[in-house]
Amino acid sequence: MSFAYVANLGRQGTVSVIDTKSHSVITTVSVGADPRVIQFTPDGKLAYVMNDTSPGSVSIIDTKTHSVIATALVGDNSSDLQITPDGKFAYVASVMEEFVCVIDTKTHSVIATVDIVNTPIVLLITPDGSVAYILSTRTQQRLTAIDTKTHNIIATNFIMGDSLNNMVITPNGKLLYVATERRNVMVIDTKTQSVITTIGIGGQFVNIGMVVAPDGKFVYVGSGVDRTVSVIDTKSQNIIATIGVGERPDNMVITPDGKFLYVANVSDNTISVIDTKTHSVIVTIPVNDIGNDAGIAISLDGKFLYVANIGSGNVSVIDTKTHSVIATVTVGINPVSVVFSPV
Repeated sequence: MSFAYVANLGRQGTVSVIDTKSHSVITTVSVGADPRVIQFTPDGKLAYVMNDTSPGSVSIIDTKTHSVIATALVGDNSSDLQITPDGKFAYVASVMEEFVCVIDTKTHSVIATVDIVNTPIVLLITPDGSVAYILSTRTQQRLTAIDTKTHNIIATNFIMGDSLNNMVITPNGKLLYVATERRNVMVIDTKTQSVITTIGIGGQFVNIGMVVAPDGKFVYVGSGVDRTVSVIDTKSQNIIATIGVGERPDNMVITPDGKFLYVANVSDNTISVIDTKTHSVIVTIPVNDIGNDAGIAISLDGKFLYVANIGSGNVSVIDTKTHSVIATVTVGINPVSVVFSPV
């Protein structure tokens, strides 16, 4: 049986567990205050829930019993959590204390902390699990690379005066794309840890969404101000299309077969469906009150899109074949993210 876990942002701190066959909540798990990010171990046996509060914590849920079996203390006001592909470590970025905690998923304990200057906000781990990248923002914008074997910093790129916003990596792990609020996407060679080119994009990024195609041929980048999604060819590093979408495009996901891109438009509460062959919007789906940092996720088989409506306390279920809402699932207050279990 497959499940979707929904983090309900609030002081009471809960995670709603949805049976994806019936599209109904089967249980609600109490976690720490203000849960924001959920990540599953690759085998699907554990769910790590980052609680964005003070003191900071990560609740570890046994997905068989849907119960919390351990709690790891991390830095205050954490911003992101990622688990290595082999499932051995969870990395948690702490905004207030400016470090990254490394949790051993076998013992559920913090085994290392890595000092990261200037507010670490976004984490990404390479497909082979060898490097963890961290974006930091404040006085000196920087991208830090950590060796996941030694948990030591191996490289730091400084980007002065250009606020970093989000990043994605190609499936082969060779190219890292970093978006900034100054209308640029930097392309980084992960072998040399150096910027090889910068791609200018019109508009300004607001709560930027980025995604890379499953075959690695294209990177899609949203621009919140001018309501567009730019398509970058990863071979030529050129923009080959600019697609008009809804108002303030935010997070986006792509189907496993790469045929459709779903873009959450937070200001008009719609989902733009893009045909990746023609790079055009084929339908716009109205949903409920999405809100900033829109939580959207695609099921492993690509059949369903779940949209967390933070202002409405529910999740819209979209059939990706008909591109229509087929169910609305009531969850907790302020659902901010939704993640499908890997098995």
